[in-house]
Formats: sequence, C-alpha cells, structure tokens
Amino acid sequence: MLQELKTDTYKELGCFHGVRAGIAYHKALGATTNTLVIELPESRNILSTRTGLGKARYILNTHIPPELWDFMHDNSADWQTAYSVVLEEVLKRYNTDLDNVSFLSTGVDQDNIAWAEETYEEFWVLAFATAGVKTNAMRIGCDEASGIERNGKFEKIGTINVILLTGSSLETPTLASSYITLTEAKNVALQELDIRSA
Repeated sequence: MLQELKTDTYKELGCFHGVRAGIAYHKALGATTNTLVIELPESRNILSTRTGLGKARYILNTHIPPELWDFMHDNSADWQTAYSVVLEEVLKRYNTDLDNVSFLSTGVDQDNIAWAEETYEEFWVLAFATAGVKTNAMRIGCDEASGIERNGKFEKIGTINVILLTGSSLETPTLASSYITLTEAKNVALQELDIRSA
C-alpha cells in the first residue's frame, strides 16, 4: 500500500525484515502534521499503553502540533473520536480504521524519529522512538507527578514513545514482561545522554 502514496506526502524510512516504515504527511483540522506508519507483513499480537492487548497490521505514532493541543485535551474523554479526526487522512490512505491499528501520539515531529535494529542469529528486534525531554524530563523518586487524568480529561503530559518490534511471535505474558526490559533500556539511554530532571 505504501507505494500508492504520492512522494510529496510520504517519506519511506525503509523495509526491515518485511516491516515497512515511513512518515505520512497530512492535515488535521487544518493543521499540518505527520505520522510514522509501520506496516507489518500481517496482523500481529500488540500490547499498547494506549489501546491495550489486541492485534494490528499498522502501528502509528502521530505528531500532535501545538495548534491541536486544545482540541485533543478538550476531547480527551472521547479520545477515539478525537484521534479518528486527527488520523482521518492516514486511515483513508491505508483503507483502515482505528479498530485495526495500534497508535500513539506525541508532540514530537516525526521527522525527528530515531530507529535502531539489533540481530542475533535468526532473531531481530527493531525499535522506533520519539522523545521530548527538554521540558518534561521527570525522575522517579525526585519529581512530583505532573500529569493527571480527571474524568477523562488530561492535564500536562509529556511523552517518550517507543515502538518495539520483533521477528518472534510473542504471547501475552512475554509481551507484558517486555515492558520491564524496555523501561530499563529507556532509563539507561536517558542516563547515558545525561538527561536530568527538567
């Protein structure tokens, strides 16, 4: 499907073990934005901090620019409708809907995405990450929480989004335990970059 997109609205990042990744450029409520689109060869088990356990063929990480912040926070109680509006053009391009994708959102422009691959014999792991840490870096045990949800409305949230893919088929307990390793790796990366509490 990716090859059907016009080159001025899509930038291919590459094909990794049959996983295609690229950035789709689109509009949402008149605002210019972009979304990382990861297309899997087939539907796979997914565990997401946004949508929970399920299956998906597409994984999206969408940039929410400042012009959309009020809209997203005003509609956070009905997040599915809000994201359907923001992702409308992308979902149409791939002839799918929110029920068939796994998605995250961030204030980070997807042109700033980083990715890395590790292999060992027949095993492979692929990670895509976006991080905004200039103003929202928090340290557990040091900083007080700055994000809170009340009745479906969110106040001040920061994100470090990591999408981790593997060539292995993981069952639910393994998917859940992978969050431990992923969190530890994220902490190591922040320490090595000397990212301290903002």
